[in-house]
Formats: sequence, structure tokens, C-alpha cells
Amino acid sequence: MAAFAANRVGESIALYDKMIEANPASKPYLWQRGLSLYYADRFADGAEQFAADVAVNPNDTEEQIWHLLCLARQQGGSLEAARKSALKVGTDRRPVMRAVQQLFLSGGEAEERELAAIARDGDVGSRFYAALYLSLYHESLGDQAAAEARMREAVDTDYARGGGRSDPMVELARVAMQRRGWQ
Repeated sequence: MAAFAANRVGESIALYDKMIEANPASKPYLWQRGLSLYYADRFADGAEQFAADVAVNPNDTEEQIWHLLCLARQQGGSLEAARKSALKVGTDRRPVMRAVQQLFLSGGEAEERELAAIARDGDVGSRFYAALYLSLYHESLGDQAAAEARMREAVDTDYARGGGRSDPMVELARVAMQRRGWQ
């Protein structure tokens, strides 16, 4: 993950692959590898990684969403087409992630407004996660301007600048900014 956080995505994949080579049973638990695969534009491999994770952790909402993102990118940017292959997961304990899940699975305006309200008014961590996933949602729809604005919002939250700095998803947001040229 340190290589990924330094925007050395190819190196991070090679390191994860070495871990899998040394211990094949570890593959389903390396969800961070899926993030690296996504930002390396290896969407089929990323979808496979996230599906393997959900197979051993059937309550993993974030991996369900990343799986959808990978499928959407594979299918020409169609989140609607990807939804037909959505992995089934349990209910996330975090309200923000339940709202994210509803948005990605339905794509409704009401769900987007609900998540935008969390990004504006939620607790410190929820504001970050809501903005992050709104960015990814807009990116999946091809709306780069909205995706950039929401990612900037995510990295500017108190969570990203403070106590959440070591959260892998904060590192992901920073890498996304770099890889998309939004720095």
C-alpha cells in the first residue's frame, strides 16, 4: 500500500502479485490490490479481485462498489449495465456506506441528494467517504468536472487532512487526484 500511496501503482501490483505467489490463499484478502488494478486500468483483473474478496467477506459493501466500478469501466462506462452483475453483500453498519450502496445500485436522484447531504452535514469521516464515492460515481457516469470537484472536496475534508491521513481510502483519493491530473 505504501507503493500505491506514492502513486507507484504498477510497483504496488507487482508487490501484491509476489505476495500471492508466495501464499496463493492470501489473494481474496488483498482488496488493496484491487484498488491498484483499478488505477492501472486493469478493470477485469480488478473486478476479479473484488469478487474474490466478497466471496470470503460477504458483508463488504466497499468491495461490492469497487466491483461495480470495474465492471462499468469494462463495459464502456455503463454503471447501469454493471448493476446487472452486482455482487450480493450484507448490510453495512455505517450509514454513509449504506447511502453509497443505494446510490451505486439504483442511481436515483434522491439517493444522490442523500449522499450529497452527508458530504455536507455528516460527521467528519462520513463527509470524506460521501464526497469520495460521489466523485467515483460521477466518474463512472463520465462527468469528469463533477468527479474532480467531489474528489477535491474529499481530500480537503478535516478527515483527510487530520486523523484519517493514514486511512487507505484517503491515500486512494490523493492518488486519484494525481492520476487524473487534478493536482
